[in-house]
Amino acid sequence: MKKIRVGIIGCGKIFDKHLKALYSNKNKNFFSLQAVCDNNIKKLNKVKDQSVKKFNNFDNFFKENQNLDLVTICTPSGLHYSHCNLSAKYNLNALVEKPLALDFNGSKKIINNFKKKKLNLFIVKQNRFNKTLIALKTIIDKKLL
Repeated sequence: MKKIRVGIIGCGKIFDKHLKALYSNKNKNFFSLQAVCDNNIKKLNKVKDQSVKKFNNFDNFFKENQNLDLVTICTPSGLHYSHCNLSAKYNLNALVEKPLALDFNGSKKIINNFKKKKLNLFIVKQNRFNKTLIALKTIIDKKLL
């Protein structure tokens, strides 16, 4: 089976979770990290795998990685809109940390852009596993408030 070729942009706090997931025993046979991008060279050096291409410029990352199957967007929230649009421009499926955009209209534009190009867009909502939020949802569902 062919591995899914992944590129990650943004090497901040959440990046470590994505990196760990890609290299986990559960996923390493299904995914192949091809490239990472961050404008902070020190953060780029978190990736020790020499086969992974490193970029410190987002435009160059997209131009030189059009063979990717998926771009994972782990940049600050204010950049998600532009990075999703770059992914669509280069016909790349995207997985983006929440929020998709900073406003409703921006989110709608991104979704429509991906639909027109028949690309996949995935939004990570990691707090759905937060024990406190699960307990709160149970309380609300049982109408205890």
